[in-house]
Amino acid sequence: MTDLYLSKKEQVYRFITSKGRARTSEVCAFGVSIYHPDRASRDARDLAKKGLIWRMRDDIKEMVYGKTKEDVWSVYPNDR
Repeated sequence: MTDLYLSKKEQVYRFITSKGRARTSEVCAFGVSIYHPDRASRDARDLAKKGLIWRMRDDIKEMVYGKTKEDVWSVYPNDR
């Protein structure tokens, strides 16, 4: 199955899972690349509500990305 047959939300989910961790700005940039700019970050929040991805804990986010207020989406269980 190619990306042409996936919904935009499924494409956002695959993007995040392929990276393992993705900052909100990266998700938004990916959304622009698939002609889905306004919904990509909302799709990430929807996926988090379903429990498929989650926001990184603040202590881990600061260790990996430094001081940032930007959310980072993750699929790694240790980042919960």
